[in-house]
Amino acid sequence: MTVFIAYSFRDQWIPQWIFPLVEALGFRIESGREMAGQVIDEGIKKKIDASDGLIAFMTRITPIGETGGRFKASDWVIQEYTHAAARGMLVLEVREAEVEFQGQLAGNRQWIDLDPTDRLPAAVQLCRTLREWRNGIDIELRLRTASFVDAIRGRLTDRKYRCAYLLRHRDGREIAHVADVQIFPRSGGLFVYARNVPREAFIELRVEFDGETWTSLGREIQTIDIDLERD
Repeated sequence: MTVFIAYSFRDQWIPQWIFPLVEALGFRIESGREMAGQVIDEGIKKKIDASDGLIAFMTRITPIGETGGRFKASDWVIQEYTHAAARGMLVLEVREAEVEFQGQLAGNRQWIDLDPTDRLPAAVQLCRTLREWRNGIDIELRLRTASFVDAIRGRLTDRKYRCAYLLRHRDGREIAHVADVQIFPRSGGLFVYARNVPREAFIELRVEFDGETWTSLGREIQTIDIDLERD
């Protein structure tokens, strides 16, 4: 499994300590070049697209305002994170205290708080999250409710819908929220594909179109048939 690690090149503790830790967990690492003020190139986008997930280290780079106390992360890292989230990839944000960034609401809603004076707790949580990624499997969900299938079929070509799924632990805690998921028609019905889903997770699906919302109850991942009901 390959993870892309997005980080500011001034944070050399990341390749020094985090890279070996991630590799020790059995992951292959990709990363990109940082070019301040420039847009990430197609080569970096292809590296991200070919990865199974992205870890973005949102550390303090630029002060916000004159009073201090708030910071912006690296523009380069934000672009890499945003590209991965828009693709519906697994994304983990490691955010340093006092860094402001709204991207946690896009794609996977997984993030870890980073204390710059004590990075060990964040490293421990990072290992736990990557272990969940490592143990995950790819699954396909068949959307079988006849009324839903009939209602949405004509909107698939132009993507005139919004589809997302939510993963939860058995105790109800949220693992991840993946937005902008595509529905694929094929022989046997309509399907949604979910990548690297933890084996013990429950999955909930939500589809919106024509002012209506269709949702499913939480289902174990071994069950691929999904029944959606109009809210």
